[in-house]
Amino acid sequence: MGTIEEGAALAVVGAAFEFPQCADWDTLTALLREGRDTMRGLPQKRAESTGVVRTASDREGGWIDDVTGFDHRYFGISKADAELTDPRQRRMLQLAVRAIGEAGYAPDELAGSGTAVLVAGYGAPHPSLYNLLPAGQQGAGPAMTGSLHAYAAGRVAYHLDLRGPAEVIDTSCSSFLVALHEARWKLARGECDLALVGGFELVLGPLPRRTTGTDGLGVLSSDDRCRPFDSAADGTTYGEGGGFVLVKRYEDAVRDGDTICAVVRGSAVNQDAGRSTGLTAPSPAAQSEVITAAWQDAGVDPATVGYVEAHGTATKIGDPIEIQGLAGAFAAARDTTGVRPVSSVKGNLGHLGSMASFAGLMRVIAQFRAGEIFPTAHFREANPLLALPEHTLRIAAGAEPWPTGRGPRRAGISSFGLSGTNAHMVVEEGPADPPPPPYTHVERPFVLSARDLSGLDRQVRRLRDLIAADVTGFDLAAAGEVLTAAREHFPLRHAWTARDTTELLGHLDAVLHGPAQAPVPGTTPPLVLALGDTVATTVADLRACAAGHPAFADIHEEAGRRCPRASGTRRSARWCGWSAGTRCSCGPVSPPPWYSPTASAPTRPACCGRRRTSPRPWARSATRPRSPRRPTPRPCEVPCPGSPGTP
Repeated sequence: MGTIEEGAALAVVGAAFEFPQCADWDTLTALLREGRDTMRGLPQKRAESTGVVRTASDREGGWIDDVTGFDHRYFGISKADAELTDPRQRRMLQLAVRAIGEAGYAPDELAGSGTAVLVAGYGAPHPSLYNLLPAGQQGAGPAMTGSLHAYAAGRVAYHLDLRGPAEVIDTSCSSFLVALHEARWKLARGECDLALVGGFELVLGPLPRRTTGTDGLGVLSSDDRCRPFDSAADGTTYGEGGGFVLVKRYEDAVRDGDTICAVVRGSAVNQDAGRSTGLTAPSPAAQSEVITAAWQDAGVDPATVGYVEAHGTATKIGDPIEIQGLAGAFAAARDTTGVRPVSSVKGNLGHLGSMASFAGLMRVIAQFRAGEIFPTAHFREANPLLALPEHTLRIAAGAEPWPTGRGPRRAGISSFGLSGTNAHMVVEEGPADPPPPPYTHVERPFVLSARDLSGLDRQVRRLRDLIAADVTGFDLAAAGEVLTAAREHFPLRHAWTARDTTELLGHLDAVLHGPAQAPVPGTTPPLVLALGDTVATTVADLRACAAGHPAFADIHEEAGRRCPRASGTRRSARWCGWSAGTRCSCGPVSPPPWYSPTASAPTRPACCGRRRTSPRPWARSATRPRSPRRPTPRPCEVPCPGSPGTP
């Protein structure tokens, strides 16, 4: 395999995840830094909502709290059909939307584009929802399509109108990393310009139970605790969760001003084949080969790899074989430049099946963000069978700083499937964001929205806390752009204009601590008009619309004063309609006539139609000035309405 071309470098521009007891970076980082695990019995709330009868012999695992919540109206799905759709596929829809939002885009910006969807195959050998339905319901069409694995990718593509390849990839435990590898090359070949890669794992039906003997494959821990590389390790544990990453070509992400949380420099996939002693037995030679191939593909010196996220199933034989294969790759590269730590997130979250390497990638990104190496959960003493080369590898025993050195922090991620399909990836932290341009004290719009008042209140509190944590460093211009142009807007809204963080904090505090704000009885609540994608909308179109609609004429005139066309970016043109000279109070804002609460996304009047003239409709045109990179806050840290299903 030859050296990678720069065009094949992959940028991770958005990531959304849900793991047991953590669904954001702060809680995940705290869990990993403290070396805790998420193992427990099935939560009572979940048992009650799913009808599972708990017993004393149930295995503990990294169980998700609730698997039933889903906002079917958001996606335009009937309640009856939603109830026949496997919870894993419902969760995928929600997390795909979140990943797009965390990249700083609204889902509608990608609709109609050639975005690919690649999903890691899930479930086996656990039952799907179809297997748990009464016989009378299994004959319904939605029950069949609701559980078929092939529909997991197609469902996301359909409801978000993503027109690139939609595929489900199943190689057992290595499925996600293989899917990300495939996405990388689809982007490099020009088959798509963006890709959503992810999936979700759940254990449905009766819980696995402890037995007096070994489990069928002999890979489960006797006490439901996974201890990667430890002398007391005796197997892995059940884990649930997953998510999505939104990825694009690195050069495109730089051009588009995206915040890049990780860069995939190289990847490789191979098969154990006849080199192992059995279909499910690992091969150290094959593992060494795939790691070396990934380094060559990335064009990096193995000495620059400062950390390895291992597969790390904590089996007595699997861990030593993995260390043997890793050590063999470094030995072949003649690397003696330093001792790098090795760890596995399975000690914290358990084994997420097809999404195991997704959890590993999220750990690596969390370490990039923190500038730390996190400890290996439950590690006390190394497995005596580990042949750790003293000049190359060591097990991460405690939290420690991760210095940057002369280049970006770089990690390797391994994932080895029971099917014999192995994958390795070279990942590095994204480039440092340039300092924001000098701030100009101009009045900027800020919009928060949700489906109910409690959700709107949470949005206000989160934004207020984010600003208060760094009043002087908070990038007000970036936040205004993301909140107005890169978020979906729902009927309940707050909208203000502010010139600086102090003024915006005042607005937020007034909402949180002042008297409740609501429309005055007998008056018409304020109507806020948001212009959509303006690529195909000419000035003549807007003037014609203004000529026939006096209210729009007022907005058009005000927008012209606030956002001079000569100095605006594409996104500034999109949010100028929010200004409108009105500061909206909390309360039910009258929705535009084209808004439908049951539609998967609001449609627009003809003058702002979704007519695509660019092969990359989501990309900013090269003929227009680009918005500055968004260094602080990162898009995923700016409040958004959250997953469909949560206000």
